[in-house]
Amino acid sequence: MSKKVFLTLALITGLPFLSWFVDNQSTTLGSIAKANPSSNLSVPSKEVISVELFTLERGWIKNEGQWDQRALFSAPGYLGTTWVTKDGELLHVAVKKEECKEKTAKAKTCPAKSWVISERWVDGKVQDIKGEEELGTKVSYFIGNDPSKYKSGLSIYRYVSLGEVWPGVEVKLKATQKTVERLFYVKPGADLSKIQVQLNGAKGLKLSKDGEIIIQTDLGDLKLSKPIAWQEKDGKKFPVKVSYKLIDKNRYSFVVAKADPSLPIVIDPILQSTYLGGAYDDKAYAIAIHPITGDVYVAGVTTSADFPKTIGEYIGGSDAFVSRLNSSLTQIYQSTYLGGSYSDVAYAIAINPTTGDVYVAGETTSDNFPKTFGGAQSKGYCPGNIDAFVSRLNSDLTQILQSTYLGTDSNEVIYAIAIHPITGDIYVAGYTFSEYFPRTAGGAQSKIDLSTQAAFVSRLNSDLTQILQSTYLAGKDLATSNEAHALAINPSTGDVYVTGITTAAYFPKTAGGAQPGKGGGYYDAFVSRLNSDLTQILQSTYLGGVSDDGAYAIAIHPTTGDVYVAGYTFSGNFPGTKSGAQKTMKGDHDAFVSRLNSGLTQILQSTYLGGSSSDNSYAIAIHPMTGEIYVAGTTNSSDFPKVTGGAQKYCNKCGYNNTDAFVARLSSDLTKIFQST
Repeated sequence: MSKKVFLTLALITGLPFLSWFVDNQSTTLGSIAKANPSSNLSVPSKEVISVELFTLERGWIKNEGQWDQRALFSAPGYLGTTWVTKDGELLHVAVKKEECKEKTAKAKTCPAKSWVISERWVDGKVQDIKGEEELGTKVSYFIGNDPSKYKSGLSIYRYVSLGEVWPGVEVKLKATQKTVERLFYVKPGADLSKIQVQLNGAKGLKLSKDGEIIIQTDLGDLKLSKPIAWQEKDGKKFPVKVSYKLIDKNRYSFVVAKADPSLPIVIDPILQSTYLGGAYDDKAYAIAIHPITGDVYVAGVTTSADFPKTIGEYIGGSDAFVSRLNSSLTQIYQSTYLGGSYSDVAYAIAINPTTGDVYVAGETTSDNFPKTFGGAQSKGYCPGNIDAFVSRLNSDLTQILQSTYLGTDSNEVIYAIAIHPITGDIYVAGYTFSEYFPRTAGGAQSKIDLSTQAAFVSRLNSDLTQILQSTYLAGKDLATSNEAHALAINPSTGDVYVTGITTAAYFPKTAGGAQPGKGGGYYDAFVSRLNSDLTQILQSTYLGGVSDDGAYAIAIHPTTGDVYVAGYTFSGNFPGTKSGAQKTMKGDHDAFVSRLNSGLTQILQSTYLGGSSSDNSYAIAIHPMTGEIYVAGTTNSSDFPKVTGGAQKYCNKCGYNNTDAFVARLSSDLTKIFQST
């Protein structure tokens, strides 16, 4: 099965920037807080990163053996992917996101469907296809477990030229952020009527009142924007009147009026979508900032079609990806695709501050995941199961140094990763359904009941060649569900803090904790503190009220050691909110932030955070100088607190099933909300 490729900027299709924070709060957000305050680097905020990413230039990648041999170039796009075949045919893979069905506040099932539209040049000849204007970005492909097929440092081009397709008419292709442009360069005296383009895969074509061509598909409408045309004389551009002409049900041409016959004409139609968007799996889940260079690393998943075999409806797969950008976010230095023959997702990323090596973790269903030979667990139980994986790459992202599976014949997923600041050992956390998870013998909790979904924490050496220790974290009652979603390491003590969700009434080591008993809902948040060897659970605590509560983010104050946890709550009596910045829950459910002492024996303060509808917090960071708390998440509350004076005062998409991202800034004692946006 051939694999599929997206460049980084296609991966954030439809994403609020806060999606970067989801699933990797302990490291990705902590990377800012851990950056050297004395450094002269200006480390960008994640809000700035989000905006700047959308301004970066994309391009075309040449097939050097990483795709089906019929493909010559490919460009990632907000519609999916556009391919150029060896005979010059264009294949546009459009993706429509279906409505998401929530399993929990984080885990969602968001199906996506794809549709392939083909463009052919009627009676045209494509003889010389080549990339033009090489860009600075490089791309690598680590797909499968055969290193001879890996491709590293491939170039990206601004244009693909198809040469003179019709007599006197040259065609070039340009991939902009959300569109694919076809540029027709018409020489003086050339016959414009020769330009005819056939669209296959469409249910029909029609002209809109605004002069666009509407391309009808079963998934929705694509459109060719109203074309523009111009001529140049003495270095100046002069507009030329141009419009589409529909020839039959699947062909179009152009009509030009009042052009100077002695000058060339450039015609520029743009393919874009009406409401088709990127699929759910085209997302960046994790971000880390190199503490020395300031380079920005982003990881996630890309769903792009394999080279399409059919026109019309199509289903594709996914790869994990990692990208490296400069600190000013003006250039993507390198993008790397990471996966096997099936689906692969990266949820977490961390950077070793000494070596600069980049660690990525997530889930895979591929039985040929790259570079696992020699790893701590060289073989997985895929396909048919979900295995966790951890990979180590060099800082340039040009080499995959080692990978390892982490799993059994059940399903495992890693959501969080952290690097021990002294030993360099790698800690990962997630969930498993297996009673035979590797290296739990000798761990703080070595066994679980067969019917239990357990959280787990594992410690590996920095080379990923040994699993040093694992432990379950699960309730002692039967058939409970437990998931670890965030992980942090106390830089002074080395203690490991984990937070997540549990349905258990008897979660381990909660006696003596800040909240020793379950609050009363089907599930509560939990926070656990383990020693660095993972051989002892030093303390756990529930965190929740009479209804359902979940935690997805954790951060440790570098000076006090206080533990900050963020998530969401349906409980009107969430613990510790009495003196908080927002004392009462206002909506269906609110985000929450809690501050606990390092021993997890006291809830020092909690606060609700939300408006009259639904609000969730997925990420938290502590400002390294002021100690102020920054929280990010999603809201569909039009009255979210303290947005007046914020960068964006109004909710653009608030309403049923529609959300905006939010960022909020609170005092370190959680008694004041300074600002939200």
